[in-house]
Amino acid sequence: MPVVPDSSAHYRSRTRAIVESSRPRMGANLPTERVRVGVLGATLATAATFLGYTAASNSTLVGIVLLAVVGAAIFVYRPDWLAPATIVLGCAALPAGLTPSFSLGGFTFPAYEIALFAALMAALRISINRWTKFNLSLLATWLLIGVGSATLTGNLSVHTIGDLRNLGQLFMALVVAATVINTPVAERCAVVMKWVLWGSVVLILTASTAGIALAGRSEQAALVGESAEATRYLTAATYPALATLCICVALAVLGTVPFRVTWSWTLPSILILFLAFSRNHILGIAITVIAALVALRSLNAAFAATARIVLGGTTIGAIAFLAASPAMSDLPGMKWVTVQVNSYSARVVEGINSDTLQRDPSALFRQEENDLLRQSVYEAPVFGHGFGYAYKPPAGGRGTWMFEQAPYYAHNFYLWATAKTGIVGLILFGAATVIPVLIPILRTGSSSRLASGISAAALGFLAISFVAPMPLGSPTAAILGAMVGCVCGLQRAGNWSKTTSFRNPSQGGSGDALCVRQPEPVQSSGQS
Repeated sequence: MPVVPDSSAHYRSRTRAIVESSRPRMGANLPTERVRVGVLGATLATAATFLGYTAASNSTLVGIVLLAVVGAAIFVYRPDWLAPATIVLGCAALPAGLTPSFSLGGFTFPAYEIALFAALMAALRISINRWTKFNLSLLATWLLIGVGSATLTGNLSVHTIGDLRNLGQLFMALVVAATVINTPVAERCAVVMKWVLWGSVVLILTASTAGIALAGRSEQAALVGESAEATRYLTAATYPALATLCICVALAVLGTVPFRVTWSWTLPSILILFLAFSRNHILGIAITVIAALVALRSLNAAFAATARIVLGGTTIGAIAFLAASPAMSDLPGMKWVTVQVNSYSARVVEGINSDTLQRDPSALFRQEENDLLRQSVYEAPVFGHGFGYAYKPPAGGRGTWMFEQAPYYAHNFYLWATAKTGIVGLILFGAATVIPVLIPILRTGSSSRLASGISAAALGFLAISFVAPMPLGSPTAAILGAMVGCVCGLQRAGNWSKTTSFRNPSQGGSGDALCVRQPEPVQSSGQS
Protein backbone atom coordinates (compact mmCIF):
# COMPACT_ATOMS: atom_id res chain seq x y z
CA MET A 1 0.00 0.00 0.00
CA PRO A 2 1.64 3.29 -1.01
CA VAL A 3 2.43 5.98 1.50
CA VAL A 4 -0.32 8.55 1.67
CA PRO A 5 1.22 11.96 0.97
CA ASP A 6 1.18 14.44 3.81
CA SER A 7 -1.19 17.34 3.44
CA SER A 8 1.62 19.70 4.43
CA ALA A 9 5.30 19.36 3.58
CA HIS A 10 6.01 21.73 6.42
CA TYR A 11 4.50 19.27 8.93
CA ARG A 12 6.83 16.47 7.91
CA SER A 13 9.92 18.67 8.02
CA ARG A 14 8.86 20.14 11.37
CA THR A 15 8.39 16.79 13.10
CA ARG A 16 11.72 15.50 11.87
CA ALA A 17 13.36 18.74 12.94
CA ILE A 18 12.17 18.14 16.50
CA VAL A 19 14.30 15.02 16.79
CA GLU A 20 17.22 16.45 14.83
CA SER A 21 17.25 19.60 16.95
CA SER A 22 17.69 17.54 20.12
CA ARG A 23 20.69 15.70 18.66
CA PRO A 24 24.07 17.45 18.69
CA ARG A 25 25.67 17.77 15.27
CA MET A 26 29.41 17.30 14.88
CA GLY A 27 30.96 20.54 13.78
CA ALA A 28 27.74 22.56 14.04
CA ASN A 29 28.98 24.24 17.21
CA LEU A 30 32.63 23.33 17.60
CA PRO A 31 33.30 24.81 21.07
CA THR A 32 30.19 23.17 22.52
CA GLU A 33 31.09 19.90 20.85
CA ARG A 34 34.59 20.04 22.31
CA VAL A 35 33.13 20.60 25.76
CA ARG A 36 30.88 17.55 25.35
CA VAL A 37 33.77 15.41 24.18
CA GLY A 38 35.92 16.67 27.01
CA VAL A 39 33.28 15.94 29.64
CA LEU A 40 32.65 12.48 28.20
CA GLY A 41 36.39 11.77 28.09
CA ALA A 42 36.85 12.89 31.69
CA THR A 43 33.89 10.76 32.73
CA LEU A 44 35.33 7.70 31.00
CA ALA A 45 38.75 8.24 32.57
CA THR A 46 37.22 8.67 36.03
CA ALA A 47 35.03 5.60 35.55
CA ALA A 48 38.00 3.52 34.38
CA THR A 49 40.01 4.53 37.44
CA PHE A 50 37.09 3.82 39.75
CA LEU A 51 36.44 0.43 38.14
CA GLY A 52 40.05 -0.56 38.67
CA TYR A 53 39.66 -0.17 42.43
CA THR A 54 36.22 -1.73 42.79
CA ALA A 55 36.19 -4.59 40.26
CA ALA A 56 37.65 -7.08 42.69
CA SER A 57 35.29 -6.30 45.57
CA ASN A 58 31.94 -5.26 44.07
CA SER A 59 31.07 -6.53 40.61
CA THR A 60 27.50 -5.16 40.85
CA LEU A 61 28.77 -1.62 41.32
CA VAL A 62 31.05 -2.07 38.31
CA GLY A 63 28.05 -3.01 36.17
CA ILE A 64 26.12 0.01 37.42
CA VAL A 65 28.96 2.38 36.54
CA LEU A 66 29.35 0.86 33.07
CA LEU A 67 25.62 1.18 32.40
CA ALA A 68 25.71 4.77 33.63
CA VAL A 69 28.54 5.64 31.25
CA VAL A 70 26.83 4.01 28.27
CA GLY A 71 23.55 5.68 29.21
CA ALA A 72 25.21 9.07 29.48
CA ALA A 73 26.74 8.68 26.02
CA ILE A 74 23.36 7.72 24.52
CA PHE A 75 21.65 10.60 26.33
CA VAL A 76 24.14 13.12 24.95
CA TYR A 77 24.56 11.85 21.40
CA ARG A 78 21.50 9.72 20.55
CA PRO A 79 18.56 10.70 22.78
CA ASP A 80 16.17 9.35 20.14
CA TRP A 81 17.33 5.83 21.10
CA LEU A 82 16.04 6.12 24.66
CA ALA A 83 12.34 5.44 24.02
CA PRO A 84 13.02 2.31 21.87
CA ALA A 85 15.57 1.16 24.46
CA THR A 86 12.92 1.46 27.17
CA ILE A 87 10.63 -0.81 25.14
CA VAL A 88 13.35 -3.45 24.73
CA LEU A 89 14.31 -3.40 28.41
CA GLY A 90 10.77 -3.30 29.78
CA CYS A 91 8.64 -5.33 27.37
CA ALA A 92 10.74 -8.35 26.36
CA ALA A 93 10.23 -11.81 27.84
CA LEU A 94 13.53 -13.13 29.19
CA PRO A 95 14.87 -16.36 30.68
CA ALA A 96 14.86 -16.60 34.46
CA GLY A 97 17.85 -14.89 36.02
CA LEU A 98 18.44 -12.50 33.11
CA THR A 99 16.09 -9.73 34.19
CA PRO A 100 18.00 -6.44 33.67
CA SER A 101 17.91 -4.79 37.09
CA PHE A 102 20.14 -3.91 40.00
CA SER A 103 19.72 -3.35 43.74
CA LEU A 104 20.92 -0.29 45.61
CA GLY A 105 20.07 0.93 49.08
CA GLY A 106 17.45 -1.76 49.61
CA PHE A 107 15.58 -0.94 46.39
CA THR A 108 15.57 -2.83 43.11
CA PHE A 109 15.79 -0.71 39.98
CA PRO A 110 14.74 -2.31 36.68
CA ALA A 111 16.88 -1.11 33.79
CA TYR A 112 13.83 0.05 31.82
CA GLU A 113 12.92 2.43 34.65
CA ILE A 114 16.33 4.10 34.32
CA ALA A 115 15.96 4.26 30.54
CA LEU A 116 12.48 5.74 30.94
CA PHE A 117 13.82 8.41 33.27
CA ALA A 118 16.56 9.26 30.77
CA ALA A 119 13.93 9.42 28.01
CA LEU A 120 11.95 11.80 30.21
CA MET A 121 14.97 14.08 30.60
CA ALA A 122 15.43 14.08 26.81
CA ALA A 123 11.72 14.69 26.24
CA LEU A 124 11.74 17.73 28.48
CA ARG A 125 14.06 19.38 25.95
CA ILE A 126 11.15 19.26 23.48
CA SER A 127 8.10 21.47 23.87
CA ILE A 128 5.01 19.92 25.46
CA ASN A 129 1.59 21.09 24.36
CA ARG A 130 -0.76 22.83 26.77
CA TRP A 131 -3.25 19.95 26.87
CA THR A 132 -0.51 17.57 28.01
CA LYS A 133 0.77 20.07 30.58
CA PHE A 134 -2.74 20.45 31.97
CA ASN A 135 -3.17 16.69 32.42
CA LEU A 136 0.28 16.38 33.95
CA SER A 137 -0.60 19.11 36.46
CA LEU A 138 -3.71 17.13 37.44
CA LEU A 139 -1.64 13.98 37.93
CA ALA A 140 0.97 15.88 39.94
CA THR A 141 -1.74 17.38 42.16
CA TRP A 142 -3.18 13.90 42.73
CA LEU A 143 0.22 12.54 43.77
CA LEU A 144 0.81 15.51 46.07
CA ILE A 145 -2.56 14.93 47.76
CA GLY A 146 -1.55 11.33 48.43
CA VAL A 147 1.79 12.37 49.94
CA GLY A 148 0.20 15.19 51.92
CA SER A 149 -2.51 12.92 53.34
CA ALA A 150 0.14 10.35 54.28
CA THR A 151 2.09 13.05 56.13
CA LEU A 152 -0.95 14.34 58.01
CA THR A 153 -2.23 10.88 58.98
CA GLY A 154 1.17 9.50 59.97
CA ASN A 155 1.30 6.95 57.13
CA LEU A 156 4.41 8.40 55.51
CA SER A 157 6.93 5.55 55.32
CA VAL A 158 9.01 3.48 52.93
CA HIS A 159 5.71 2.00 51.73
CA THR A 160 4.78 5.46 50.44
CA ILE A 161 7.63 5.10 47.97
CA GLY A 162 6.28 1.68 47.03
CA ASP A 163 2.85 3.16 46.27
CA LEU A 164 4.38 6.00 44.24
CA ARG A 165 6.94 3.98 42.31
CA ASN A 166 4.86 2.74 39.39
CA LEU A 167 2.66 5.83 39.39
CA GLY A 168 5.84 7.74 38.68
CA GLN A 169 6.44 5.46 35.69
CA LEU A 170 2.97 6.32 34.41
CA PHE A 171 3.77 10.02 34.73
CA MET A 172 7.12 9.70 32.94
CA ALA A 173 5.74 7.55 30.13
CA LEU A 174 2.93 10.03 29.53
CA VAL A 175 5.44 12.85 29.02
CA VAL A 176 7.70 10.81 26.74
CA ALA A 177 4.86 9.49 24.58
CA ALA A 178 3.27 12.93 24.22
CA THR A 179 6.54 14.34 22.88
CA VAL A 180 7.55 11.52 20.51
CA ILE A 181 4.20 10.56 18.97
CA ASN A 182 4.53 13.34 16.39
CA THR A 183 8.13 12.46 15.48
CA PRO A 184 9.85 9.63 13.58
CA VAL A 185 10.75 8.13 16.97
CA ALA A 186 7.17 6.83 17.16
CA GLU A 187 7.72 4.84 13.97
CA ARG A 188 10.94 3.46 15.39
CA CYS A 189 9.15 2.42 18.58
CA ALA A 190 6.53 0.54 16.54
CA VAL A 191 9.30 -1.34 14.71
CA VAL A 192 11.07 -2.20 17.96
CA MET A 193 7.83 -3.38 19.60
CA LYS A 194 7.20 -5.71 16.68
CA TRP A 195 10.56 -7.44 17.06
CA VAL A 196 10.27 -7.52 20.85
CA LEU A 197 6.94 -9.35 20.51
CA TRP A 198 8.33 -11.86 18.00
CA GLY A 199 11.38 -12.56 20.15
CA SER A 200 9.18 -12.96 23.22
CA VAL A 201 6.73 -15.35 21.60
CA VAL A 202 9.58 -17.55 20.37
CA LEU A 203 10.99 -17.70 23.89
CA ILE A 204 7.59 -18.42 25.46
CA LEU A 205 6.84 -21.17 22.95
CA THR A 206 10.24 -22.67 23.68
CA ALA A 207 9.49 -22.56 27.42
CA SER A 208 6.10 -24.16 26.91
CA THR A 209 7.46 -27.01 24.81
CA ALA A 210 10.97 -27.51 26.24
CA GLY A 211 10.33 -26.47 29.84
CA ILE A 212 12.90 -23.70 30.27
CA ALA A 213 12.25 -21.22 33.09
CA LEU A 214 11.26 -17.64 32.28
CA ALA A 215 11.37 -14.45 34.30
CA GLY A 216 7.93 -13.59 35.65
CA ARG A 217 5.20 -15.98 36.71
CA SER A 218 4.72 -19.48 35.38
CA GLU A 219 2.06 -21.73 36.90
CA GLN A 220 -0.56 -24.28 36.02
CA ALA A 221 -3.12 -22.91 33.56
CA ALA A 222 -6.01 -23.71 35.89
CA LEU A 223 -8.17 -21.89 38.39
CA VAL A 224 -7.23 -22.16 42.07
CA GLY A 225 -8.08 -25.61 43.39
CA GLU A 226 -8.01 -27.26 39.97
CA SER A 227 -5.23 -28.77 37.85
CA ALA A 228 -4.15 -28.58 34.23
CA GLU A 229 -1.42 -30.01 32.02
CA ALA A 230 -0.68 -26.66 30.40
CA THR A 231 1.47 -23.90 31.93
CA ARG A 232 0.58 -20.23 31.79
CA TYR A 233 3.34 -17.67 31.32
CA LEU A 234 2.94 -14.12 32.61
CA THR A 235 6.06 -12.29 31.46
CA ALA A 236 7.09 -8.71 30.82
CA ALA A 237 5.74 -9.13 27.27
CA THR A 238 2.19 -10.05 28.32
CA TYR A 239 0.61 -6.63 28.70
CA PRO A 240 2.64 -4.96 25.95
CA ALA A 241 1.17 -7.67 23.72
CA LEU A 242 -2.31 -6.85 25.00
CA ALA A 243 -1.83 -3.12 24.34
CA THR A 244 -0.54 -3.86 20.84
CA LEU A 245 -3.41 -6.21 20.04
CA CYS A 246 -6.02 -3.79 21.39
CA ILE A 247 -4.66 -0.96 19.23
CA CYS A 248 -4.58 -3.17 16.12
CA VAL A 249 -8.12 -4.43 16.81
CA ALA A 250 -9.41 -0.90 17.35
CA LEU A 251 -7.84 0.35 14.09
CA ALA A 252 -9.34 -2.61 12.24
CA VAL A 253 -12.80 -1.96 13.71
CA LEU A 254 -12.49 1.69 12.75
CA GLY A 255 -11.74 0.58 9.20
CA THR A 256 -8.41 2.41 9.23
CA VAL A 257 -5.79 -0.34 9.11
CA PRO A 258 -6.83 -3.94 8.27
CA PHE A 259 -5.25 -6.97 9.89
CA ARG A 260 -3.46 -7.88 6.67
CA VAL A 261 -1.27 -4.84 7.32
CA THR A 262 -0.83 -5.27 11.10
CA TRP A 263 -0.49 -9.07 11.14
CA SER A 264 3.20 -8.84 12.09
CA TRP A 265 2.14 -7.19 15.36
CA THR A 266 -1.15 -9.03 15.83
CA LEU A 267 0.03 -12.62 15.42
CA PRO A 268 2.76 -12.65 18.10
CA SER A 269 0.47 -10.69 20.43
CA ILE A 270 -2.30 -13.30 20.11
CA LEU A 271 0.11 -16.16 20.79
CA ILE A 272 1.60 -14.43 23.85
CA LEU A 273 -1.86 -13.71 25.28
CA PHE A 274 -3.11 -17.21 24.49
CA LEU A 275 -0.27 -18.76 26.51
CA ALA A 276 -0.97 -16.34 29.40
CA PHE A 277 -4.46 -17.88 29.96
CA SER A 278 -5.83 -14.70 31.56
CA ARG A 279 -9.46 -13.62 31.81
CA ASN A 280 -8.44 -9.98 32.20
CA HIS A 281 -7.37 -9.87 28.56
CA ILE A 282 -10.87 -10.77 27.40
CA LEU A 283 -12.25 -7.81 29.34
CA GLY A 284 -9.68 -5.42 27.88
CA ILE A 285 -10.29 -6.53 24.29
CA ALA A 286 -14.08 -6.43 24.73
CA ILE A 287 -14.03 -2.84 26.05
CA THR A 288 -11.64 -1.85 23.26
CA VAL A 289 -14.03 -3.19 20.64
CA ILE A 290 -17.02 -1.44 22.23
CA ALA A 291 -15.16 1.87 22.41
CA ALA A 292 -14.05 1.57 18.78
CA LEU A 293 -17.63 0.85 17.69
CA VAL A 294 -18.81 3.96 19.53
CA ALA A 295 -16.05 5.99 17.86
CA LEU A 296 -17.38 5.00 14.43
CA ARG A 297 -20.44 7.22 15.06
CA SER A 298 -22.30 5.40 12.31
CA LEU A 299 -24.79 2.57 12.74
CA ASN A 300 -24.05 1.13 9.30
CA ALA A 301 -20.32 1.16 9.91
CA ALA A 302 -20.83 -0.31 13.39
CA PHE A 303 -22.98 -3.15 12.01
CA ALA A 304 -20.39 -3.89 9.33
CA ALA A 305 -17.58 -3.89 11.90
CA THR A 306 -19.60 -6.13 14.22
CA ALA A 307 -20.14 -8.59 11.37
CA ARG A 308 -16.37 -8.68 10.75
CA ILE A 309 -15.72 -9.27 14.45
CA VAL A 310 -18.24 -12.12 14.61
CA LEU A 311 -16.78 -13.68 11.46
CA GLY A 312 -13.24 -13.40 12.81
CA GLY A 313 -14.22 -14.84 16.19
CA THR A 314 -16.09 -17.71 14.56
CA THR A 315 -13.07 -18.48 12.39
CA ILE A 316 -10.70 -18.53 15.36
CA GLY A 317 -13.13 -20.71 17.33
CA ALA A 318 -13.45 -23.15 14.44
CA ILE A 319 -9.67 -23.42 14.11
CA ALA A 320 -9.33 -24.05 17.86
CA PHE A 321 -12.10 -26.68 17.79
CA LEU A 322 -10.45 -28.41 14.84
CA ALA A 323 -7.04 -28.35 16.51
CA ALA A 324 -8.46 -29.94 19.68
CA SER A 325 -10.42 -32.62 17.84
CA PRO A 326 -9.31 -36.28 18.15
CA ALA A 327 -8.84 -36.45 14.39
CA MET A 328 -5.83 -34.12 14.66
CA SER A 329 -4.21 -35.75 17.70
CA ASP A 330 -1.92 -38.03 15.68
CA LEU A 331 -0.24 -35.18 13.83
CA PRO A 332 3.17 -33.98 15.13
CA GLY A 333 2.80 -31.31 17.79
CA MET A 334 -0.98 -31.52 17.91
CA LYS A 335 -1.03 -33.13 21.35
CA TRP A 336 0.60 -29.98 22.75
CA VAL A 337 -1.90 -27.80 20.87
CA THR A 338 -4.82 -29.83 22.21
CA VAL A 339 -3.60 -29.44 25.78
CA GLN A 340 -3.30 -25.66 25.38
CA VAL A 341 -6.73 -25.26 23.77
CA ASN A 342 -8.48 -27.40 26.38
CA SER A 343 -6.76 -25.57 29.24
CA TYR A 344 -7.65 -22.18 27.74
CA SER A 345 -11.27 -23.23 27.41
CA ALA A 346 -11.39 -24.48 31.02
CA ARG A 347 -9.62 -21.55 32.65
CA VAL A 348 -10.62 -18.54 30.52
CA VAL A 349 -13.80 -19.32 28.59
CA GLU A 350 -15.52 -21.26 31.37
CA GLY A 351 -13.88 -19.09 34.03
CA ILE A 352 -15.83 -15.96 33.13
CA ASN A 353 -19.32 -17.33 33.84
CA SER A 354 -21.03 -16.26 37.05
CA ASP A 355 -21.13 -19.71 38.67
CA THR A 356 -17.36 -20.11 38.35
CA LEU A 357 -16.67 -16.60 39.64
CA GLN A 358 -18.83 -17.21 42.74
CA ARG A 359 -16.61 -20.10 43.82
CA ASP A 360 -13.28 -18.92 42.40
CA PRO A 361 -10.90 -18.24 45.34
CA SER A 362 -9.10 -15.45 43.46
CA ALA A 363 -12.39 -13.66 42.76
CA LEU A 364 -13.46 -14.12 46.40
CA PHE A 365 -10.11 -12.74 47.58
CA ARG A 366 -10.67 -9.63 45.46
CA GLN A 367 -14.14 -9.23 46.96
CA GLU A 368 -12.66 -9.31 50.47
CA GLU A 369 -10.19 -6.61 49.40
CA ASN A 370 -13.04 -4.46 48.07
CA ASP A 371 -14.98 -4.73 51.33
CA LEU A 372 -11.96 -3.61 53.37
CA LEU A 373 -11.23 -0.77 50.94
CA ARG A 374 -14.81 0.51 51.19
CA GLN A 375 -14.46 0.65 54.97
CA SER A 376 -11.27 2.68 54.57
CA VAL A 377 -13.01 5.05 52.15
CA TYR A 378 -15.83 5.66 54.66
CA GLU A 379 -13.23 6.62 57.29
CA ALA A 380 -11.56 9.29 55.10
CA PRO A 381 -13.73 9.94 52.04
CA VAL A 382 -12.42 13.34 50.91
CA PHE A 383 -8.60 13.15 50.82
CA GLY A 384 -8.02 9.55 51.88
CA HIS A 385 -5.37 8.09 54.16
CA GLY A 386 -2.39 8.82 51.91
CA PHE A 387 0.11 6.73 50.01
CA GLY A 388 1.71 4.12 52.24
CA TYR A 389 -1.54 3.40 54.11
CA ALA A 390 -2.19 -0.26 54.98
CA TYR A 391 -5.90 -0.90 54.53
CA LYS A 392 -5.70 -4.42 55.99
CA PRO A 393 -3.44 -6.25 58.45
CA PRO A 394 -0.57 -8.40 57.18
CA ALA A 395 -0.97 -12.16 56.88
CA GLY A 396 1.45 -15.03 56.70
CA GLY A 397 5.09 -14.91 57.71
CA ARG A 398 7.57 -12.10 57.40
CA GLY A 399 9.22 -11.89 54.01
CA THR A 400 6.15 -13.16 52.14
CA TRP A 401 4.09 -11.11 49.69
CA MET A 402 0.99 -11.40 51.91
CA PHE A 403 2.87 -9.89 54.83
CA GLU A 404 5.06 -7.29 53.15
CA GLN A 405 3.03 -6.00 50.18
CA ALA A 406 -0.59 -7.21 50.28
CA PRO A 407 -1.69 -4.70 53.00
CA TYR A 408 -0.76 -1.83 50.64
CA TYR A 409 -1.87 -3.34 47.31
CA ALA A 410 -5.33 -3.97 45.90
CA HIS A 411 -6.68 -5.41 42.66
CA ASN A 412 -9.41 -2.77 42.27
CA PHE A 413 -7.33 0.29 41.45
CA TYR A 414 -10.20 2.77 41.76
CA LEU A 415 -11.11 1.70 45.30
CA TRP A 416 -7.39 1.68 46.12
CA ALA A 417 -6.98 5.22 44.80
CA THR A 418 -10.04 6.42 46.71
CA ALA A 419 -8.81 4.86 49.96
CA LYS A 420 -5.39 6.47 49.51
CA THR A 421 -6.34 9.88 48.08
CA GLY A 422 -10.09 10.19 48.62
CA ILE A 423 -12.81 11.17 46.20
CA VAL A 424 -10.86 14.31 45.29
CA GLY A 425 -7.88 12.22 44.25
CA LEU A 426 -10.00 9.81 42.22
CA ILE A 427 -11.59 12.72 40.35
CA LEU A 428 -8.17 14.18 39.58
CA PHE A 429 -6.89 10.85 38.27
CA GLY A 430 -9.97 10.41 36.11
CA ALA A 431 -9.67 13.93 34.74
CA ALA A 432 -6.01 13.34 33.86
CA THR A 433 -6.33 9.89 32.26
CA VAL A 434 -9.93 8.96 31.49
CA ILE A 435 -11.21 12.25 30.05
CA PRO A 436 -8.36 12.61 27.49
CA VAL A 437 -9.08 9.17 26.01
CA LEU A 438 -12.85 9.65 26.06
CA ILE A 439 -12.68 12.81 23.95
CA PRO A 440 -11.51 11.10 20.71
CA ILE A 441 -14.20 8.44 21.22
CA LEU A 442 -17.15 10.75 21.88
CA ARG A 443 -16.48 14.10 20.23
CA THR A 444 -17.60 14.08 16.60
CA GLY A 445 -15.08 15.29 14.06
CA SER A 446 -12.41 16.26 16.57
CA SER A 447 -10.11 13.27 16.53
CA SER A 448 -8.07 11.16 14.18
CA ARG A 449 -8.59 7.47 13.68
CA LEU A 450 -5.18 6.86 15.22
CA ALA A 451 -6.11 8.81 18.35
CA SER A 452 -9.44 6.97 18.53
CA GLY A 453 -7.74 3.58 18.20
CA ILE A 454 -5.21 4.29 20.94
CA SER A 455 -7.97 5.75 23.12
CA ALA A 456 -10.06 2.60 22.75
CA ALA A 457 -7.08 0.48 23.82
CA ALA A 458 -6.43 2.77 26.80
CA LEU A 459 -10.07 2.44 27.88
CA GLY A 460 -9.60 -1.33 27.76
CA PHE A 461 -6.68 -1.02 30.18
CA LEU A 462 -8.66 1.33 32.42
CA ALA A 463 -11.49 -1.21 32.50
CA ILE A 464 -9.09 -4.00 33.48
CA SER A 465 -8.02 -1.82 36.41
CA PHE A 466 -11.25 -2.72 38.19
CA VAL A 467 -9.86 -6.26 38.66
CA ALA A 468 -6.12 -5.85 38.00
CA PRO A 469 -4.51 -2.47 38.76
CA MET A 470 -2.74 -1.38 35.58
CA PRO A 471 -1.35 1.87 37.14
CA LEU A 472 0.24 -0.16 39.95
CA GLY A 473 1.93 -2.78 37.78
CA SER A 474 5.25 -3.03 36.02
CA PRO A 475 5.41 -2.34 33.10
CA THR A 476 1.62 -1.84 32.86
CA ALA A 477 1.79 1.61 34.47
CA ALA A 478 4.22 2.79 31.80
CA ILE A 479 2.11 1.23 29.04
CA LEU A 480 -1.06 2.98 30.21
CA GLY A 481 0.82 6.26 30.60
CA ALA A 482 2.25 5.89 27.10
CA MET A 483 -1.19 5.37 25.55
CA VAL A 484 -2.67 8.37 27.35
CA GLY A 485 0.40 10.39 26.38
CA CYS A 486 0.04 9.47 22.71
CA VAL A 487 -3.53 10.73 22.72
CA CYS A 488 -2.51 13.95 24.50
CA GLY A 489 0.33 14.47 22.04
CA LEU A 490 -1.98 14.05 19.08
CA GLN A 491 -4.11 16.84 20.50
CA ARG A 492 -1.48 19.36 19.39
CA ALA A 493 -3.11 22.04 17.25
CA GLY A 494 -3.45 21.00 13.64
CA ASN A 495 -2.11 17.47 14.02
CA TRP A 496 -5.50 15.79 13.99
CA SER A 497 -6.28 17.20 10.57
CA LYS A 498 -3.14 15.78 8.99
CA THR A 499 -2.22 12.42 7.55
CA THR A 500 0.04 10.23 9.63
CA SER A 501 1.98 7.49 7.90
CA PHE A 502 4.61 5.11 9.15
CA ARG A 503 6.24 2.16 7.53
CA ASN A 504 5.15 -1.41 7.95
CA PRO A 505 8.26 -3.06 9.41
CA SER A 506 7.34 -6.38 7.83
CA GLN A 507 8.16 -4.84 4.46
CA GLY A 508 11.60 -3.54 5.40
CA GLY A 509 12.92 -0.04 5.11
CA SER A 510 11.46 0.86 1.73
CA GLY A 511 8.32 -1.18 1.50
CA ASP A 512 4.68 -0.43 2.06
CA ALA A 513 3.53 1.80 4.84
CA LEU A 514 0.92 1.59 7.53
CA CYS A 515 -1.23 4.63 6.82
CA VAL A 516 -3.73 6.33 9.07
CA ARG A 517 -5.83 8.96 7.36
CA GLN A 518 -6.75 11.77 9.68
CA PRO A 519 -10.21 13.25 8.96
CA GLU A 520 -10.64 16.99 8.76
CA PRO A 521 -12.11 18.31 12.01
CA VAL A 522 -15.45 20.02 12.23
CA GLN A 523 -15.03 23.71 13.05
CA SER A 524 -16.04 24.29 16.62
CA SER A 525 -15.44 27.05 19.10
CA GLY A 526 -14.53 24.47 21.74
CA GLN A 527 -11.80 22.80 19.73
CA SER A 528 -8.29 23.25 21.12
